[in-house]
Amino acid sequence: MSNSQQEHHKYEIVYLAPAHRDLRRLTDFLLANHVDPTRAQEIILEIVKKLRMLRDNPWMGFSIGGKYGFDTPYRALICGKYLAVYEVIGPRCNKDGRIEVRRIYHGREDYLTQLLD
Repeated sequence: MSNSQQEHHKYEIVYLAPAHRDLRRLTDFLLANHVDPTRAQEIILEIVKKLRMLRDNPWMGFSIGGKYGFDTPYRALICGKYLAVYEVIGPRCNKDGRIEVRRIYHGREDYLTQLLD
């Protein structure tokens, strides 16, 4: 069977409850700050679209532990002005793994402190 005939496996993306709350919080914040509702929806969709890229390349975000010098399985993906924190579940070579999106922060938030609490 050639490579083009092989089934292409993608990682499943799962948004944990805190990530869902973060997206609602972001939407509420944007609307409270007079961002046009259509633009607010576009911002959320841009974040989700960027996170979908992880299905094919779950390691594209940076290692939080590698950046800050401590052991953690969390990675982060920059999504415009926002930072999505996620964890890849399954061995590195497994193409049938899962990505758990844990939190979504604005880039100005102290995400590290919040993650460690």
